Amino acid sequence: MTVIHFIQEINSGNFQRYDYGREGNMKKYGQSTPPLYDVRQITAPVSLYWGQNDYLADPLDVEELFYTLRNCDESRQIGGADMAHLDFVWGVDDAVLLNNYLISKLEKY
Repeated sequence: MTVIHFIQEINSGNFQRYDYGREGNMKKYGQSTPPLYDVRQITAPVSLYWGQNDYLADPLDVEELFYTLRNCDESRQIGGADMAHLDFVWGVDDAVLLNNYLISKLEKY
């Protein structure tokens, strides 16, 4: 369901809950369309890390999210122009580029 939900969001252009179709949405949400997520209601501290070649986190979308979130303390581009989404998990330089920084940041809490 996660992949389907992601495709629904791409097709709709909205950051919204899962779309069960008109009847399913009425049963689940009490409205014909899925409700939008309101990220302004997120109160937990948030930091955004993204790559220039990240096909799941376009830099313009990340910038919009940074300014929409109420408690976002950082938006940081990681790596060079070729840093993609999966490099955050499987990249050979991830310890140097991000993990050491994250560990030092988390140690402050």
